Amino acid sequence: MKKILRRKAISPIIATVLLILIAIATGVMIYAFATGWIGSRTATGGPSSLLTIEAASIESASSGSCSGASSGQRNYSITVFVRNIGSVAVNVSALYLINTTSGVVIGSDTSETPTV
Repeated sequence: MKKILRRKAISPIIATVLLILIAIATGVMIYAFATGWIGSRTATGGPSSLLTIEAASIESASSGSCSGASSGQRNYSITVFVRNIGSVAVNVSALYLINTTSGVVIGSDTSETPTV
């Protein structure tokens, strides 16, 4: 009689590990595709508003042009030109003047609500 050679295939443990690795690789590829696709959809997701400050000026209420806070006067007229370069109308509900060194609010105005 002839001797029958028995060949074993890949052991069940190695087959299971290979299947798990294939499943993980497929999941990573799907995740990478989905995040890129969703990110591109939400980046241009709709109208936006973007305000830019075109110019600003400070004048003393009593003596014309002001040189700064060292003049000792506390009544100033501040003019700020704001332009909306976005695609949605913006309502400005409040304006605040903040000291950048101390973070303290120097002045605020909520009297008018212009649409920009």
